[in-house]
Amino acid sequence: MSYKHLSILLLLQVFLFVQCSTAETHDSKKDKKNEVRNGFVDSSSISAQSEAESLDKTEKEPSKKDISNIAAKNNKNLKQGNFKQINFGFNIGFLADLGQADLFKKVLPIIKQDGITDLRVYEPFTKNLINHPGMAANLLTPLVRNGFNVLLDISNFPDISSIQYNHASDDAQQSSMRSFTNRRAPVNIAPFQSYLSNFLDDLQSKNLLDNVSFEIGNEPDSKLYFWGQPSEFINAAKAIKQTLAKYNKPVYCCGFTSNFAKQGSSKSSDYYNFLNDNSFFDNVNLSFHYYRDQGADITQVKLPRLNNSIITEFNMFAYQKVSTPGRTDITNSPQFGALLIRALILAYNNNIKTIYLFKLVDDPKKNGTTGFFDANGQERPSYQYFKDIYNVVKNKYAVKNNGDYVSIIGDNETILYALNNNVFIPTNRVVSSIQPNKKKLNKDEWVILRN
Repeated sequence: MSYKHLSILLLLQVFLFVQCSTAETHDSKKDKKNEVRNGFVDSSSISAQSEAESLDKTEKEPSKKDISNIAAKNNKNLKQGNFKQINFGFNIGFLADLGQADLFKKVLPIIKQDGITDLRVYEPFTKNLINHPGMAANLLTPLVRNGFNVLLDISNFPDISSIQYNHASDDAQQSSMRSFTNRRAPVNIAPFQSYLSNFLDDLQSKNLLDNVSFEIGNEPDSKLYFWGQPSEFINAAKAIKQTLAKYNKPVYCCGFTSNFAKQGSSKSSDYYNFLNDNSFFDNVNLSFHYYRDQGADITQVKLPRLNNSIITEFNMFAYQKVSTPGRTDITNSPQFGALLIRALILAYNNNIKTIYLFKLVDDPKKNGTTGFFDANGQERPSYQYFKDIYNVVKNKYAVKNNGDYVSIIGDNETILYALNNNVFIPTNRVVSSIQPNKKKLNKDEWVILRN
């Protein structure tokens, strides 16, 4: 390298250092927030090879003009974007879980203040509820009265004497679980429909259905969550739809698993064919689940009827608890933000309307239920990552892909998500300060910029 070229390079490095070092300083609390908003995935584990590549002397550093061009392009995208809306909600868990009021009294006001009012509950016919008529209404009342929208999942069946079930087919696990719940479809549909109608009439008489929508089924393609053949579930789903029709509420089906979303017809041709039943899916939209450890790349999910669908369970892992630190550490890292960004890309490209995160708060009595808040109502880092991303897209958003990165463009901020290594950050537009030596994003890293 000639002396002249070396001098130019040194001057340019000094210029960039001055630009970064003159950024607004923050107190320690804001500095911690900055680390969250920068969203660098595994920054402490960047390999020496990656560092060497990012400092390759043959690579051109961005000039001031280059950075201005990036900013101008993003502003153009902002003006020309085809904006869409996305809603977010949280899973409570079983409807009966609402009986543990102490778990929710701190958390629900927090998420409501942050703008989240959609909640999902499932299994309204557990033993402790059907043995106490009116209890379900009592549990739902505080949510509805406090302005929450409830997705009520009709995902189990009342195990009572007037409704017949083929429990002779139950295995040992299912027989044990019957003391709490029943996930086997009824043999005689008419008495079940009558029971369901009476249950819903009671909720309606108490003005509890105004902000309620319905989901039919919860992972029926999983042996654990539906005890029977696909044909039995499909018959029950049709009966439930028929009963729900008179209440004129939004209806979704069927909460299929991540594996189903990944494997499609090869997972269960019966359920996959059911998705082509236009008579059933008239006025019914698809619902499905996504967990990263069980599904394909979320941007590659391909299911029929994704348009106007909802994701009713979403997280990194289908099973995790405090004693599985490897998983909880990942969920509470910027990797969760990266997954959520990829979910936004899927939602944008397929007109998906709502994503329900699983789950809201820890239940210390259960395994596998690590939440976005602990049992004391303290938020985990995963909630902060969610909130930073949510604040960008909560009104509307557009998605633009330029090959090196995807821009998730909101009203006031843009998320820059890297698709490749060594993607330059337009530093003059970063909301929070960044490390002076961190001028690039590597693949799956992200940062939030000001529009």
